[in-house]
Amino acid sequence: MSNQIIHGRPTQKPLNREEQKEKFEAMQKQYGFLQPSQEESPAIPQFPIQPVKDIAPSADQQLEGYKQRLLEYGIKPFQEEAKKVETHQEETKTTTTIKQFYCQHTYNPVRVSFMGMPMRYKICSKCGLVK
Repeated sequence: MSNQIIHGRPTQKPLNREEQKEKFEAMQKQYGFLQPSQEESPAIPQFPIQPVKDIAPSADQQLEGYKQRLLEYGIKPFQEEAKKVETHQEETKTTTTIKQFYCQHTYNPVRVSFMGMPMRYKICSKCGLVK
């Protein structure tokens, strides 16, 4: 008796190892889950280990990249714009240092983990100074 009825439900006799392997391979072939052989191509993971995060470059990096592109193209009218970019960068640096110098700081605590170690920073909510 291959099928027995217990509590009104048919049951299947337990399979031995060879029968289990044969049934599993038959199911794999039926649904098309066979993996390509390892000799053809090495296994490539489907997903990266950690998700890739797009981090927008800072304003200074963006302006520096813009200036480099203008200089690479070598178009003369744009070299004046490259000088404007440099002056704008200097002005923003001086304004931030002045703001930080005259600011009545109100620090907000921030928890950060760097390489698994917890670090605590305090950042001013008005000028952005890190303590």
